[in-house]
Amino acid sequence: ETLYMKELGAGEGLIGVANVLALLEIPGMLWADRLVRRLGPGRALRLSFLLQALTLGLVVALPGLYTLIAFRALSSAAAFSLYTVASIACASEGAPAGQSATVMALYFITLRAVINLAAAPLAGLVYDRGGPYPLYLIAMGGTFLAWTILSLSQRHRQS
Repeated sequence: ETLYMKELGAGEGLIGVANVLALLEIPGMLWADRLVRRLGPGRALRLSFLLQALTLGLVVALPGLYTLIAFRALSSAAAFSLYTVASIACASEGAPAGQSATVMALYFITLRAVINLAAAPLAGLVYDRGGPYPLYLIAMGGTFLAWTILSLSQRHRQS
């Protein structure tokens, strides 16, 4: 996003302001905790995927500097905060008795590191060949796919 913002003419000050918007995660997580308790971890996680896909869709539909800043604020305050709290609750709830810490370490540290090792060079290649726009499309599509898979798996689990 920083490269994209520079391409759009943002100065270092505006990029800094956009990065500071990550602080919205703190009140967002307090809100997310209440929402996860009310909805349950699975429904809250699905909602987080939907919110993230919609914020990514905002950038896809209206690419621009101020859209990126709005994306960063909305994503930090709502989508990412809800995702973080709900995914931890889901992992903890779904882990075998006494294995919560192991499941969380495997999922949140090991799996993420492996995915980042593969995704970073691929994202760089996509960015070099097509710019930032395709990355937002891919992220939006992947997020909708995650929402669909989670929705289908929970529907299957309930029946």
